[in-house]
Amino acid sequence: MEPKDLIHVTPYELWVLAEAWESKARSAEEEVAQLAARHDAELLAKPFTGIRGCGDHSCLIEKPEGLGTNGGCRCHNDRTKASIIVQRLANLRRQAEME
Repeated sequence: MEPKDLIHVTPYELWVLAEAWESKARSAEEEVAQLAARHDAELLAKPFTGIRGCGDHSCLIEKPEGLGTNGGCRCHNDRTKASIIVQRLANLRRQAEME
C-alpha cells in the first residue's frame, strides 16, 4: 500500500495494517537475534578462527599438519594474536550486555 492510499483508509483498516507491520517487525527482530546468537555460538566454538598457529605441535591455536616444531607453543608471545582474541571476547561481552 502506498502512503498516498492511507488517506482513504478507515481507522480500523489502519489498525489492522499497524498490527501487521508490528508483527513483521517483531519477527524480523527475532530473526536477527537468532542470527546473532548463532554467530556468537560459532565464534565461541572456534574463538581462534582465522588466526594462524605458531607451527608447533603443541600449539593452542592451530596444530600444524605434517612438519612442525616441538619447543612449545609461542602464540602467547604474539601481541597481534592476543589483541584479536581480546577484541573478539570484548565484542561478545558487549553483545551479551546489550541483550
